[in-house]
Amino acid sequence: MLHLTKMILPISIFVLFVIAASIGKVVFLRSDSSRQAISRGYESPPQLTSRWNILGTIMFYNQLFQAARNGEIHTFVKSLFSTASGTSGYEVKTLLLPRPWRDRVLTIDAENIHAILTTRNQDFNTGTRKHAFEPALGRYSIFGSDGEEWKHSRRMIRSALSRERISDTSIIHKNTASLINLLASTNGPLDIQPLFEEHTMRTSTQFLGLGTPDQAGVDHELYQALELCNIGSAIRASLDRLYWLYNTVPFRKACLCVHTVVKMSVKRVMALNDDPDERTRIQFMQREKRNLLEDFVMETRDEERLLSMALDVLGAGRQTTASLLSSLLYYLAQNPTTYSKLRFEVVQAFGPTETDDLITFEQLKRCQFLQYCLNETLRLIPSALFGNMTAAVDTSLPTGGGAEGRSPIFLRKGTVVAWNFALLHTDKGVWGADADAWRPDRFEGRKNTKGFLPFNAGARTCPGQQFALTSAAYALVRICQRFVHIESLTGASTPRMTYGLAQMHMDGVKVQFATSNPTHLSSSAHHPLPLPSPPVAREKLRGGNNILGKALEWLIMPYFGREMMQLGIGDAEW
Repeated sequence: MLHLTKMILPISIFVLFVIAASIGKVVFLRSDSSRQAISRGYESPPQLTSRWNILGTIMFYNQLFQAARNGEIHTFVKSLFSTASGTSGYEVKTLLLPRPWRDRVLTIDAENIHAILTTRNQDFNTGTRKHAFEPALGRYSIFGSDGEEWKHSRRMIRSALSRERISDTSIIHKNTASLINLLASTNGPLDIQPLFEEHTMRTSTQFLGLGTPDQAGVDHELYQALELCNIGSAIRASLDRLYWLYNTVPFRKACLCVHTVVKMSVKRVMALNDDPDERTRIQFMQREKRNLLEDFVMETRDEERLLSMALDVLGAGRQTTASLLSSLLYYLAQNPTTYSKLRFEVVQAFGPTETDDLITFEQLKRCQFLQYCLNETLRLIPSALFGNMTAAVDTSLPTGGGAEGRSPIFLRKGTVVAWNFALLHTDKGVWGADADAWRPDRFEGRKNTKGFLPFNAGARTCPGQQFALTSAAYALVRICQRFVHIESLTGASTPRMTYGLAQMHMDGVKVQFATSNPTHLSSSAHHPLPLPSPPVAREKLRGGNNILGKALEWLIMPYFGREMMQLGIGDAEW
């Protein structure tokens, strides 16, 4: 016992020394950063709490997690800026959440966001996102990579998602026919959000080249596994630098399932390109219409890179379009006059009933009021609520500091900066006194400015935005042709939203359609299988493979609703 005591004492002294040295290093670096900031004319923005107020920081995150669980993060963040503005005496658009280990800045200032995404983009990176996402999205995901690695992946995805490819609407046409037939065959109220999720899932898998239209079982299995991957990735991202603590068996199995399905298709396409028969190879390379995965294989032979690019397209395409369509129908059902105006434009451009003729990309772009409705919906309910980047070097933001919020702000290396798209999009100084109202006409004659970033900006602009807009517009045209009226059964209150890669309606979007023309578009259109029950995915994720996993579940899962966790990739950490 005496020998054990003699061992414990020096170990304890060493641990205390390490802790004291770490705190001393933090204090020194903070003091040095403060001196640099003052010498360069930088000033601090309003703070949410003091740096060493650990209890205040814990209470802040507790309130944040509770708001996430209730689908009210947007309202919570809006209240933070309102409170700070009342205290400071001016309209606060940038806030500092100081912490002993790493600061966080939250901004809704268009100048700051523009600087992060464009003029000072080289000063920022994705931080710990790469490691948090790697099990689910692979090593080369554009959502978590930086530098040359990110540029290479992005170049390939942008090339594959060219305007020529988006202009081919045959896959969207076929799946939209199935969706409209399903909506028309449902008598009575229905929640259209899960139907849109299934529709966009099927469209994305076919566009990408995973399986065939008849392989509905693949969609079902892949959907459940993707749910688990997204939930696990959200938990890992919310843990920030402690992402490695969450690595449960169900999460790893889901990642393995998704990777297996995608890799099967990758290997199948690569085999066609490597076929020993020269004629087969030439036919493959000279085909006029190739799916996205086949285009990727023409660019690279790296299976890991192909996997990541396929998962990026699948993840973004599955939720972004579903989010936009759900929110569109939410607003149109509550605004019958606007729906009548939109339907009039659609009938004028495409006729009162559906036909087997493809609607082209150019035709959709020419429907101005249709584009206004898309933009106005993305303004109020952008697909992603938050964006965030990490300072890769000591840098600054152009505004937000000082007594009136006009001085530049110093950012120490490692500082995380997040921005809220919805609050940016409802700035009354830009959008007018009715900025919180859904009014598509406001986009008439308006050019998109720094204050409207539905798909981010600069080098980080979403490469799949035209695919998402085209898919949503196509479905909306067919809905207008089939249904003369949409009745809202959701209520007029502010919708509760889940947050992450895409915002989704926590309470669903419940409507009832009035059919104008029951004639089906095509006898060959298939009816999709119902979606798997989302709660199943959460139950499968419960329980870690060790005591630590169980502890994390106990601490985190009660605060995050199932839907928020399922969608939370990267940006859920705010």
